[in-house]
Amino acid sequence: MTATDTPVEQTAAHWTVDPFRVGSREEFAKLRTALEAIGFTGAQICNRAGISVIYDLVTLPLENSLLNDNDSLAIAIRLLIAGQFIAWEIVRAAFAGPLLEAMEPFGLLVSTAATADMPPQCAATISLYPIAGVLLAADRHSELAPVASGGVPEDIVYTAIADSAQQFVTMMPDIACDDYLELCSGTGVAALLSAGRNAKRATAVDIADRSTRFATFNAALNGFDNVTAVTGDLYAPVEGQTFDVISAHPPYMPAMERKMVYRDAGEDGEQITRAILGGLPRFLRRGGSFYGRCLMTDRKNGLIEARIREMIGAEESEFDLVLGQGDRFDINAHFEGGFARGTVTRGEADALRHRFEELGVERFFSVVFLLRRRVDPSQRAPITARRVLSPATRGAHLLWYLQWLEFARSAEGDIARFLDARPDKVTGAEFRSRSLMVAGKWSMVNAALVTRVPFIAEGECPPWFGTLLNWCDGRVTAREHLERIRDLEFVGPVFSDEDFGAIIQKLADGGLVSLDICALPVVSGASS
Repeated sequence: MTATDTPVEQTAAHWTVDPFRVGSREEFAKLRTALEAIGFTGAQICNRAGISVIYDLVTLPLENSLLNDNDSLAIAIRLLIAGQFIAWEIVRAAFAGPLLEAMEPFGLLVSTAATADMPPQCAATISLYPIAGVLLAADRHSELAPVASGGVPEDIVYTAIADSAQQFVTMMPDIACDDYLELCSGTGVAALLSAGRNAKRATAVDIADRSTRFATFNAALNGFDNVTAVTGDLYAPVEGQTFDVISAHPPYMPAMERKMVYRDAGEDGEQITRAILGGLPRFLRRGGSFYGRCLMTDRKNGLIEARIREMIGAEESEFDLVLGQGDRFDINAHFEGGFARGTVTRGEADALRHRFEELGVERFFSVVFLLRRRVDPSQRAPITARRVLSPATRGAHLLWYLQWLEFARSAEGDIARFLDARPDKVTGAEFRSRSLMVAGKWSMVNAALVTRVPFIAEGECPPWFGTLLNWCDGRVTAREHLERIRDLEFVGPVFSDEDFGAIIQKLADGGLVSLDICALPVVSGASS
């Protein structure tokens, strides 16, 4: 293989040369095959690194032996994911044969500049990693020494292996569709995943032409002919088209001015999210869904749910909304942290803090949300719900919860539908109790139910709930459980069918039981 002797050129603001060359269909297939042959897959990388998910690679301890091993898989991880500089003789020995030959047409390996103490080293021009069954190329991580000179450009294509991107990917619902649109696409990860699963056609849009080139490269690398990447400001490149599913992981960091395209989103951090939501009535088909992940704020003049509806505009009543609340951010600490890291000046940090005070910002959350545009909005009022996310929450849970709320709304006033349902146990649910020794006997004084799947939920309950939940096996109806509870005198004579039906509904809503009429999905790796 002949290495590029000079680093990729760039200016301070934009890369002027792609850090890769585009190959033919056959060359892309050859590269995929060569990477698979050395075990460059999510499962084998995790097994080798001793981690549970690929995203844990970003926090891999430096003393991990993987970062010093010299076999072909270790070298691929060190170069393409960790971004290390490695002696050429080691790389050539590890990649000898098909892999080295397969990488050559794409110009992915270059030589670093020689120093007085060290000859030129081998470096990858990009980062490359497997996520959820697809290979994704992005720019090298910004915290690592760049191959090119001139600093980090404002249009850098951010890695999809970072924590924020991890939540976006793992929470992404699988929805079969004809036409899928990903806005603020970056690497094109959502478009690629959908195209590889159940979307007939997927379009990736980003305002940065560099992101479009990476998304195009990634589509070809994975052999997806049904993905199109285009450059433009949000919906502008797809004007006149409509879509079954739209998703976005937009920039959301508050900023007085844009310094990084992937990150900065106006003085309140919601400028781009506001424009995306405002376009949904024009670009999302009836019956279609929108999925997004960003940071948003509860304010004195409205909670996030109400503000999302306000952003949609006059047609907001056509949309059902399930909001997943994630981590809460300390606003002052966030701005001070930006100043400490040098991403904002003292004046910018103070200005942002003052602006948040003017806007009446009270809380600052990471959120994911699912919007469904109803086919016939005249049938009922829209659904709006907020739940607290756990690390085990997945996109399937968002879809299920919306379906559950639709069912519960349709069953209002018909308690028989809950009494005739067959409740089943849910893995990960907990019954916690506290007992005291009273008059020589143990007596349970209080109890609580807790779960982390599908969302975080907990609350006090009567002691007999533990027995009830143990009976639930998916075969016996709630009505039959009620008869048994009455026979055992767990409840008094005034306890009605309606009372028990409401309990079953509440337990199902919290994910503490699964009802056959709207079963909670079983998601791999999502137990608490």
